Amino acid sequence: MGDKSVGESDEPDRMLPLGLLAVLGAALTGTLLSARAGGAFPDMGSPFLLQSVGAVVLGGTLIFCGSATAAGTLFGSVLLVLIVTTMQIAGLPGGTQEIIQDVVIIAVLAFAGDARSRSSA
Repeated sequence: MGDKSVGESDEPDRMLPLGLLAVLGAALTGTLLSARAGGAFPDMGSPFLLQSVGAVVLGGTLIFCGSATAAGTLFGSVLLVLIVTTMQIAGLPGGTQEIIQDVVIIAVLAFAGDARSRSSA
């Protein structure tokens, strides 16, 4: 037998640089957000939660039928940024922008679920 315990693999070793990059990116983002806001407070990331989760959901649903990938997440992010930028140019209030984002995400999920049920039938 080898030096490894049962169930141990090299996967965590290969993922370490990616995890380190994610941590450094999050630290930089938090620092820049705090600098822009003039300080830190516990709820300062809440406005970005819908867009970050929505990007993963849209990317996974639209491209790979439910399995999230980096390319799908990038596509979902670009789609949401285009939608948000268009609404900001149109001068819509923040609450209306969130409602429209929610409707877009729900519509894509409903369409993907409907398409999946038709293909399996």
